[in-house]
Amino acid sequence: MKKTLISLLLAVLMLLGTVACNTSNNQAESTAADGTGTNISDPETDDVPDSVRFDGKYLTFTTVSWYNYEMYVEEPEEGDITSEAVYRRNRTVEERLGITIDSIPINNVTHAEQPNYVRTSILAETHDFDVVASFMYTTGGLILENLFHNWGNGDIPYVNLDKPYWSKTINDSFTVGDRLYSAVSDTCITAMQTAYGYLFNKEIVEDRHLENFYQVVDEGRWTVDYLYNLTKNMYSDLNSDMSRDTGDFYGLLSDLNTSVTAYLPAFEQTIFKSTGDDIVCTLDDSKTINCFEKVRKLLRENDGCFWYWHGNNGFTYEDKHPIFKSGNVLFIPIRLSALYDQYRDVDFDYGILPYPKYDEVQKNYHNSCLNNFSVLCIPSNITGTDLEKIGAAMEIMASESRKRIIPAFYETALQDKFTTDEDSKRMLDIIMETRVFDIAHLYSQATSGAYSFFEEIMRSGEMFTTAYAVRRKMFDNAAHNLYESILKVGTLDE
Repeated sequence: MKKTLISLLLAVLMLLGTVACNTSNNQAESTAADGTGTNISDPETDDVPDSVRFDGKYLTFTTVSWYNYEMYVEEPEEGDITSEAVYRRNRTVEERLGITIDSIPINNVTHAEQPNYVRTSILAETHDFDVVASFMYTTGGLILENLFHNWGNGDIPYVNLDKPYWSKTINDSFTVGDRLYSAVSDTCITAMQTAYGYLFNKEIVEDRHLENFYQVVDEGRWTVDYLYNLTKNMYSDLNSDMSRDTGDFYGLLSDLNTSVTAYLPAFEQTIFKSTGDDIVCTLDDSKTINCFEKVRKLLRENDGCFWYWHGNNGFTYEDKHPIFKSGNVLFIPIRLSALYDQYRDVDFDYGILPYPKYDEVQKNYHNSCLNNFSVLCIPSNITGTDLEKIGAAMEIMASESRKRIIPAFYETALQDKFTTDEDSKRMLDIIMETRVFDIAHLYSQATSGAYSFFEEIMRSGEMFTTAYAVRRKMFDNAAHNLYESILKVGTLDE
């Protein structure tokens, strides 16, 4: 069973973009009712005419080196269905348009290398690349420097953002008026891999005769209060050293870093929100205060929770994984990429769940992503035939990502080879179909700390109202200034 689940998740996580298949469960179906998900059973094709050709032209991406596999594979590795699917997708684009796809991967060690390269190249008008595939959170600053084209006003030829292979939830969240300077499609596999979820140890469930957590999710009872009440007494000093440490048993293990911020969207709360004629900070809300108190109770006032944060007492973000893998923890929040980065060698069966809801009244589950998945941008100094080439190529590539990569791995590999764990498939469906996003994620470097406020005061132990009162004016100004800055983007070209 363990090998089956790991294989299942590897196949899905290494390849899925922003799509998941329909679920047969009523609760899972309801989560997608607001249009947050897509349906791979109806993969609409692009509308780029067959007569459109750019013979002899190149389409060059610049990518973060460790995400290069999303956009470019020179030769597929034998037996690697991921690289084979990307390779075939790109060959289809090349053959239809008569172009050659290549990439310039940048070793983005400090996360500043690629932005610096992009900025320098565009300002120097060296035309080194056609498309930028960059970390979401480093892209906002480049947008405000007026470096990219607007996807949202219809000026990119052949691109139809209403097609299902363009991620509506992400793109809508990042749009102000008709201004969308970074876009996400099914081409961006990392928009799935960086999604948050919960793992649980199935052996502990069996040993302690706990109820079926999949059923709890299906019945809408998987809430933060349920999680607290279940884990609050789950502590045992296994190593008998009279100290709460990593050698003990816990109901919950959590970092106090980005996984904390993920509770806000899970509880249907935002940080910044576009109102149409402004951007406002929405942290000053009675429900947000209640959200903070619930999460603080779950993590910091819970005898059954072991918490830490990156840099505290020598801990790093990744230290939580070996603790969970020891078999002495029931629950852990993770990014889904950890399933293939960290959990290939787990000695017990584990299951996956979405983030919990705020309460049972909340209708849908919601999940978010770390703000370093890839977004797509077009340099603002590209015009004419080259812009047409990029638009046609990105539209076809998005469509082919849905038609080739998704069916090949989500349907064929998952459904044909790993159908024994239907519950795991359904939970992944829920996570994928209910991802929500915040414009503060894209422009996190321009939020004056609002983006990370929730996790920062969780670490410091400050009271929400006190900490927010000190920062309120700064956050409000940052939100409004961001709106004004976005409105100025592009005006230099008009």
